[in-house]
Amino acid sequence: MKKVTYILKSFPVLSQTFVIDQINNLIENGYDVQIVSLFPEKIDSKLESSVAKYDLLSRTDYVCAKGSKISKIISLLNASFTCLKNIVKTRPVLELFMHLVKSGDLKSGLTIVRLYHYLKTSSSLSEQHRNGVFVAHFGQFGVITQAMIDAETLSGKLLTVFHGYEMSEYKQIEIWKDRYIQLCKGENRLLPISDFWRERLIAWGGTPEYIDVLHMGVDISSIPFTPQPLQEKVNILTVARATEKKGLSYAFKAVSLGLGFDFTYNYIGGGELEDELKEQVSYYDNVDKINFLGARSHSEVKSYLNNADIFLLPSVTDSLGDMEGIPVSLMEAMAAGILVISTRHSGIPELIEDGVTGFLAPEKDASALNRILNEVFTSDNISDIQLKARKKVEDEFNSDNLTKQLINFIEQ
Repeated sequence: MKKVTYILKSFPVLSQTFVIDQINNLIENGYDVQIVSLFPEKIDSKLESSVAKYDLLSRTDYVCAKGSKISKIISLLNASFTCLKNIVKTRPVLELFMHLVKSGDLKSGLTIVRLYHYLKTSSSLSEQHRNGVFVAHFGQFGVITQAMIDAETLSGKLLTVFHGYEMSEYKQIEIWKDRYIQLCKGENRLLPISDFWRERLIAWGGTPEYIDVLHMGVDISSIPFTPQPLQEKVNILTVARATEKKGLSYAFKAVSLGLGFDFTYNYIGGGELEDELKEQVSYYDNVDKINFLGARSHSEVKSYLNNADIFLLPSVTDSLGDMEGIPVSLMEAMAAGILVISTRHSGIPELIEDGVTGFLAPEKDASALNRILNEVFTSDNISDIQLKARKKVEDEFNSDNLTKQLINFIEQ
């Protein structure tokens, strides 16, 4: 049985259900999967069944467990001693530590030292797992895992999945970009989740032969396809965290500019910008048609999706450079038969072909979003778009097919 170890920052994370699904799919296909997570994460109720399916917590080693301040200091001192005692072999770890310190990220540097110490002295990973295949989600953790391999704490093939912020946020690029490219060696594979990110890695100097696209996807079998004509009172829905890159201020502005039909706009989510968005909407003439519903349970979200006509998610590049990957929420809406409206942002055009499988506006353009909303209402080919959107997800963003691709990379 092939041994696969996931190297993650935190586990399990609500916004990273794709990691949990990927692990469960590998286990279903006969792989012995273990997880090394730097930090524990409180389990959200929405994740309980997925995590419990194969008892993933029993498969997880936590490097930086919660404890008192004194215990953390002692742990850090022990970790530093372990690195210095093995200074010849730990050179790659210490070199990365110094790079991060010089870059102003002392916290990450210390965490790497603790990871090395943990793998060297405390980890329950079997020898077979230590010499198996490693999957690191997000580019930084590919670099960190490679340092552990170079320090001979681990040995094997490394697959690094690149998602978005680690390749777009200005500070992350400054710190990590050159080290991403250094992963192009040996049996390693760099697996960006879109062609957009693949082209960026190549533009930075990555060797094309080492870089393959591995989309994230959805479980098509769990999403019934129930396309419907638009209701007389159109139900517009957004499900997203209230952060800048979700472009919510442009979504609300778009519906405020006047729509030629009756509608209700429901927003599910919350976050740092929620109060600011509520204040923005409070000045609109049609504020009574916009509902802030807050965070909702998984079953409640499904209920709102079942009643939605249009799913609106106008993602943007935020002020720090942070960008999306390809939002799974768009895939889920398309698979269910809901019309989607988004933006020409990051890898989203690889999922949505404008006018064919959904609709796209330029980033940060509320007027264009408003025009599209009005055009959708008068469109006579909605059913064709719904069918093509479902097929697009079935063919290219189906988690079953994507698991087979991942297995192919593992077995190569």
